[in-house]
Amino acid sequence: MKKFSYLSGFLAVLLSASICGGGYKAYPVSFTLSSSAFPDNGFIPTKYTCLGENVSPPLSWMGAPEGTRSFVLIMEDPDAQRVVGKVWTHWVVYDISVRRDRLEEDVPKQFTIQIVTGTNVEVFRQAHGSDRMNERGRVGYQGPCPPEGRVHTYRFTLYALNVDRLPLDTSRSPTRQEVERAMVGKVLAQTTLHARFGR
Repeated sequence: MKKFSYLSGFLAVLLSASICGGGYKAYPVSFTLSSSAFPDNGFIPTKYTCLGENVSPPLSWMGAPEGTRSFVLIMEDPDAQRVVGKVWTHWVVYDISVRRDRLEEDVPKQFTIQIVTGTNVEVFRQAHGSDRMNERGRVGYQGPCPPEGRVHTYRFTLYALNVDRLPLDTSRSPTRQEVERAMVGKVLAQTTLHARFGR
């Protein structure tokens, strides 16, 4: 588990500053993201990859700052730049309720997710990975699937937002870029969990 991290690389720092409304932000060290399936910087089990069941891993978090009203989760493969020339997006989840402190294993691969929690119905949503739909043309989690002979590092970044819902059209699944544009100026904090996988 990684307690505190910045997006790596100069371009990533610029993106983070843009999403957060500009300028440097010192995020609270108490905001953490972890998984019971693998440690930070550990190897993700095959079950959660294209060589296994390709289901999303269990994730949990704690320590969101005061004022948090929802969360966004983005999983990406920055090492894909060496192969396909861009960061590969594997998963985008948004409008996660502040009442939630985890995503259970195997989140359904559909746009809108409804979960009954007590007497309430909780809703969160998933986006396409890129402007040309999801990198593999689908909504929902797509597990690690690097080329043979390579080990890639995957970033799960959780953002704490100061709004209940992002201003997006809920009649369709947006793209990652649309989600990120809607996040600008609304991010209170972020935390990142890393996983590795190779074949």
